[in-house]
Order: sequence, then structure tokens, then C-alpha cells
Amino acid sequence: MSGEITVLNKIKYSVVLATYNRAVLLEKCLESLAAQTIDKTAYEVIIVNDGSEDNTEKIIIEFAAKNKDLNFLHLKQLNSGPAKARNAGIQKARGEIVFFTDDDCSVPGDWIEALSKEYQQYPDIAGVGGWYKYDKNEYSSRISKAYIDYMTNLFMIGYGANIFEKKFIENRFLKTPAGNTSNMSYKKSVLDEVGGFDETIKFVGLIDWEMKKRIMDLDHPLLYIPYLVLHSKPLSMSEIARKFFNRGRGYYHLAAKNPELLHAYKPSWRKARRNIISAMSAPGIYLFFIAFFDFIYKSIGWEYQRFIENSNKIRYQK
Repeated sequence: MSGEITVLNKIKYSVVLATYNRAVLLEKCLESLAAQTIDKTAYEVIIVNDGSEDNTEKIIIEFAAKNKDLNFLHLKQLNSGPAKARNAGIQKARGEIVFFTDDDCSVPGDWIEALSKEYQQYPDIAGVGGWYKYDKNEYSSRISKAYIDYMTNLFMIGYGANIFEKKFIENRFLKTPAGNTSNMSYKKSVLDEVGGFDETIKFVGLIDWEMKKRIMDLDHPLLYIPYLVLHSKPLSMSEIARKFFNRGRGYYHLAAKNPELLHAYKPSWRKARRNIISAMSAPGIYLFFIAFFDFIYKSIGWEYQRFIENSNKIRYQK
């Protein structure tokens, strides 16, 4: 543990960032967090190195040395997954509002300011969040660009064509995209109430959605705002396949804990056919391949997670 600065002013906001083997992208993320428009005494950045094996530690130490005016806390743990890493950060958080982003994201300069002001206007909400975007100019392959188009299309099908324009409060889990930890904030009291993220999930697969479900099951509403952060994650074919696979695992885990979500998350040919037909309506064959890979790898991930949980005789109670 290092890099903690004690200040007289009360810290209002805590940013929790879990990282694992993302040294190449981490520096850009940290620099964006240090460049926020609000006073540096009002917020802290807590980074948790989840047992990285690259030069992540070096990047963190160098960043702390260059930003001594920032309230910065550096935690380390053996590789245990993002859920445990984020919970470690939440436990140390001193702010009343806890913000989350990913180590492959860059946030706008007014990110903390934009999300935090909503709590003043809507004091009864439990959390405020937006979404993310990709800069297509960062990606040269057609597969990467097709993946971006495909996911954007699914997002608009799921939440409405004007989802990038409207702001709304919602207390129904499936009706709001707020909750994605690339661009999300919660009241610290709410995170404490639900016990944070589910640490039984060791992989990167809907751990944010699982916690969001428990929060909303307690009738806590969330506010979605059309405010975007920049995602810069690698989008090779293998990375895309891994994302779909882990999403399938996460879908199974979420549906196993919440059987009422089975219809929404279990991979099916009917839903895949809809997505494939939608993809085929756009020019180019790459969208078709992405839609097909989505179904195949989500299905494999679903069955794999079902095997894991059944083998371990895991049973959930609502």
C-alpha cells in the first residue's frame, strides 16, 4: 500500500480502479482521472493491482510520483479477479459516492462532476451511470469495426434508438443500461448495504450486472445519462471470442441466481437468428460473422459455467 495523501478537506468522491495486465492502456486511464475538473482535494483515486505480471506496477509507481497533489491509494493483491479487487477498493473508499471505470478506458475531464451533480438533483437514486464508445480510428481491422457496429446496434435494439440522447430514472433491472462499471457511480452506503461485488465470480463477466441486480432488487432506482467514456480495449478475433465466452458464463451465473432472468439471458437460436438477420441487413459479411460468433461463444460459455457450478453443487436462494 503506498501513495496515500492525507488532506484536511473531506473527500467527497472515490474512484475505484481494478487493473490486471493492462500496462499499455493503464497510463492513459490514470492520466484522465488525474485531469478532472473538480478540485483535487475533493476526490481520491484507489487503484488495485490484481496480481499483474506485466509492468503495471511500474506504471502505477511512476504515475504516483508525477501526481503528488492527487489523493492516490495503491493496493496490491494476488490475482483473484476484478470483483475482489473492486471490493478491496470500496472498503478503503472515503467518499460518499464511489465511481468505477475500467483500466482500458479514458474518462472525460468533467466525468466526476457530470455524474456527481445528478445526486443533488435526484437525491433518492442509488447510482448514476452512462455508457461507453469506441474510437473507430484506433482500429484498423474490419473485424474490430464490425464488432463495434454490432454491439452498438444491439445496444440500441435493447434500450431504444434514442438511448444515446435520453436521460431517465429506472427501477426495473432489464430496462436500464446504467450499471456498467466502465462508467458508473454508486452511493457508498448502497454498496455497503449489498456487500459489494460477488467474489465467487473470478472472471470478467457481468460482475457489474450481478451487483446491479441485487441493488435494484432492494428497490433502489438508477439514473442513466447519455454520457460516454472512451473504451480502447483490444478487439482482435480472439479477444472478441473471449468476450462473448465470458459473457455467456456471466449470463449463466446471473440467471442461476435469478431464475426470472433465464428468458432474457439464455442463448437461443431464436435470439441469435434475430441478431444475424439484423446484421445481414447491413453491408459487408463481417457483421454476419460477429453475430454468429456471438451465439456460438456465448452458448459455449453458458454451458461451461453451468458445468462448473453444477460440478461444485452451487445452489442459490433468493
